[in-house]
Amino acid sequence: MPNITFSARIMTFISAQMKSNGITQKDAAKALRVSVPTVKRWLSGRGVSLEVFNALAEMLDLDLDQISILFKQNETTQFTYTLEQETFLAKHPSALAVFDILLRQGHIKMSHLEKFTKVSSVSLRKYLRQLEQLKLIERGTNDRLKVLPKGDPAWIPNGPLQKQFRKTFVQNFSSDAIEPKATLGIFDLSPEDVVEIRSQLNNLLNHVKRRSRMSKMGDSKGQRTYGVMFKIAEFEWEILRSVEEI
Repeated sequence: MPNITFSARIMTFISAQMKSNGITQKDAAKALRVSVPTVKRWLSGRGVSLEVFNALAEMLDLDLDQISILFKQNETTQFTYTLEQETFLAKHPSALAVFDILLRQGHIKMSHLEKFTKVSSVSLRKYLRQLEQLKLIERGTNDRLKVLPKGDPAWIPNGPLQKQFRKTFVQNFSSDAIEPKATLGIFDLSPEDVVEIRSQLNNLLNHVKRRSRMSKMGDSKGQRTYGVMFKIAEFEWEILRSVEEI
C-alpha cells in the first residue's frame, strides 16, 4: 500500500467536524481504542494512516468523497456588507433580490439574468447600475456580470438588513410552516433536558449545513430553497395571564 499522508489543514478540518458534531478527543480515543495524546497527534497532521483516516471519517458518518466536497466547500469564505451597502439594500429590496440571484448563479450574462426576474430589461439595468455603484458587481464585455465579493454574505449583527428583514422573514416562514408536517409543542423539561436537546439541535443544524454545502457542489437540478428553524426556549403562553373575572 502506498504511503498516504494527510496535511495538517485537512486534519484541522476533521477536528472542526468533530467539534461541530459534539465529538471530543476523549470520545474519539475511546471509539478508536487509542490514547488521547494519539488522537491529538493525528489531528495535528502527524502519523495519520489511511486506515486511521477512514476510521475518523466513519466516526463522523462521512465517506472520503463527502469529506473532499466538504473540505473544498469549507475553503469558501464569507463577506460582510459595508454599512453603506446594507443601508441601501435595506431600503431597496428589489436590488437585494437581484444581487441574491447573482450570488446564486455566479458570473452570468445580462440576458441570462433576465430569465430569473419578472422586470423589464430597463429596470434590471437600473438595478445593476446601483449594484455597480455599491461595488458589489462589475459589468464586463459582452454584458457579462461579475460578482465582486467572495463567498457567502453575512449581515451586520443588528444592522440595517437584520432590522429590516429578520422579523418579516421569521413571520413569513413561521406562517408557511404551520402544516401537518410541522411540529410545535409546549413541554415541561428539566434544565438537564434543555442542555441535551440544544446539543442535539445543534448537531442536527450542522448536519443540515453539511448537506447544503454538498448539494451546492453537486448537480443543482431539482434543488429548491428550504427554511429550517430550530428553537427551544422558556415559554409562557400569554393567554394564561389573561383570565378575567366574569
